[in-house]
Amino acid sequence: MRISGVKFEIRKMNGEIVGQYTTDRNGTIRLPGLESGWYAVTELKAASGYQLDPTPQTVEVKDGQTATLELTNRKTSRVLIHKIDANTGKGIYGVAFLLYDSNHNPIGEYVSDQDGYVYMDDGLADGRYYVRNADNEENDTQSDYFFTHFALQMPKVPGGEVYLFGDLTNNRMDEAYKMEYNLIDHQYELVTPLKQGSYNYMYMYKRDGETKGLTQPCEGDFHQTENEYEVYVYHRPFGLRYDKLIGFQKYNYPE
Repeated sequence: MRISGVKFEIRKMNGEIVGQYTTDRNGTIRLPGLESGWYAVTELKAASGYQLDPTPQTVEVKDGQTATLELTNRKTSRVLIHKIDANTGKGIYGVAFLLYDSNHNPIGEYVSDQDGYVYMDDGLADGRYYVRNADNEENDTQSDYFFTHFALQMPKVPGGEVYLFGDLTNNRMDEAYKMEYNLIDHQYELVTPLKQGSYNYMYMYKRDGETKGLTQPCEGDFHQTENEYEVYVYHRPFGLRYDKLIGFQKYNYPE
């Protein structure tokens, strides 16, 4: 899917800034009239719902040719907690939670709103996270379970269903982990109780009538990238005190 609204900066290899540009509704930026040579392209701002990739990418422009650079963005994830009263089922206001990454480094503290919801959507990357109730008197024994809200923003895929998949589902696409599509927010959603701890999961698409799941419609596929190599061949004849360049070749792999 092509992504609009992504902002890039383009520089010449000597550091001179060519300009800052934003992808159009087709997810493209066209720059006619560039001088031949190498350019560095750096993403400055990602579109909503996608992770920023600030790694500079290079592209070579040649006279009389159209140079194309294709970049990909991964979708961001988020954690949504609903803190409720066990007796009434109503949301509890003002409950604090701490979010940690997989190395137990704190990411932030979040507080439930008037309906008991806690939104942790600071552009989280895929991976493991730890959530801890921060204001209980006995954090080690209280709040073992909480309702976790999963949301996957993407167009509805016809002809099949999307499931939450991983160790937490016993690596099965059960009915309990089938996600429902929200036509208003344009996203797949699932609410399920999870014991407090760490989980590694992914989203899986299963076609109607089939048992095998596919990651491509939800997670995307990544093919092998093309790399450019420069090969220098040196030789030191007998009696000389330096290496002499006798050959040079530049090629791309895979072609």
